[in-house]
Amino acid sequence: MKRLIITSLLLLFFISVYSKDYNQVKREILVNITEGNLKEARSIVFQSLKDSAFISQKGELRYYGAYILRQFGELNEAAALLEENLKGKSDSKSVEMLAEIMLERGLYSKSANLYEKLIANGDTLSVKSSIKYADALYSSGYPARAVEIVKSECVKSPSNFLLNKLTGDYYWAASMADSSLKYYLKAEKIDKKNTFVKLNISYIHNKLDNFSDAYIYASRAYYGDSTNIKALQQYASCSYKLEQFKEAKRLYEKLLLTGDSSSRIKLIIGISSYMIEDYTRGEEILRDLIEEDEDADSKAYFYLGSCCFFNNKEQEALKYFDEAIAKLAPDPEVIAMIMNQKGMVNLKLKKWSEAFTFLNEAYKINGSNAKLIYYMGIAKCQMKERINREEGIKLLDRFIELCRDSEGNIKQPYRKIAEDASMIRDKTREELFMTDKYLPESSK
Repeated sequence: MKRLIITSLLLLFFISVYSKDYNQVKREILVNITEGNLKEARSIVFQSLKDSAFISQKGELRYYGAYILRQFGELNEAAALLEENLKGKSDSKSVEMLAEIMLERGLYSKSANLYEKLIANGDTLSVKSSIKYADALYSSGYPARAVEIVKSECVKSPSNFLLNKLTGDYYWAASMADSSLKYYLKAEKIDKKNTFVKLNISYIHNKLDNFSDAYIYASRAYYGDSTNIKALQQYASCSYKLEQFKEAKRLYEKLLLTGDSSSRIKLIIGISSYMIEDYTRGEEILRDLIEEDEDADSKAYFYLGSCCFFNNKEQEALKYFDEAIAKLAPDPEVIAMIMNQKGMVNLKLKKWSEAFTFLNEAYKINGSNAKLIYYMGIAKCQMKERINREEGIKLLDRFIELCRDSEGNIKQPYRKIAEDASMIRDKTREELFMTDKYLPESSK
């Protein structure tokens, strides 16, 4: 009996010693982790895992080991330790860390399954874990399910910027633009300096054809961070869509300086230059474009021809207009624009017959353009033959009538051109009258 008591006391002594040793080891591990001495912590953990005295604590040691290995980027090894912990039992801490590691390794479906296992076991996910779970679902190709996770967290924490932003992200990925916009706007109110959110709001407005709002948020994104290339691109694009050509040209020139010398950038600079009557810059950059890109868009040739025309290079203008037509897969609208411009060039060259022919071709395609009637009338009035001049008078009469409103008054935008048409018509009539007056009787 005495021997049994002594044996029991010795056993209790050794248990207490071992327990005391583990508590001391655990403290050393945690202190080293806290102080950033990960190599020392790693050494202690893996030595302790080999110690048979710590059999009952191996699960916790493996957890610490996985944490340390993860900090060193050894994700496979960390996952192996955690998977060992989960053999035959469920350990919430190990499941959660393993889910995070699977997410970091790009194994999104496995990560999502582990988070679902936690929920099935009755665990409540923290906000951080909910965000990671949503990320795993989104990356697995389930943005709609990801939305529901972060959206439910948004209800609990409506002023949380990240939750509102992520809800916007996932709705956007799920092609639900209106819902996405709602949460991005909430996020933007919480953090007004976030360029990413402003940009996405601009993209969504653009998709919804709200171009003015798209422009506003693109400008805010750019002026909030003028070094952000995507913000500059979006701001430039919105300016161009709203036909703010001076601003568009300035912004696309900035993009050109960043090293983006794509054909599209040069084309838009060329078109914008033409629109603001900077024909020299337009000609320069469009020449550069067609020299570098044999497959340049037909618009490059059209606007280059137009710039040449206003730079008094009429023959070159005609050449580039012809090249534009040659490049076109028949696009009636563009052909009408080119024929119009060729007509204008020939008017300037006083080639009246050629001018009328091109203008008439344009009018056949685009009969709603009343100014074509005006210019055809001018061309006919300048021809020598009486029949042509009489046709010119009729065309100008017709144009003037088209300029009138329902009460017979000339509409405000057409007053100057209608006045010019009247002067040319009346002058031609007078010339015809004088010709008739002084012609010999035999010639009448």
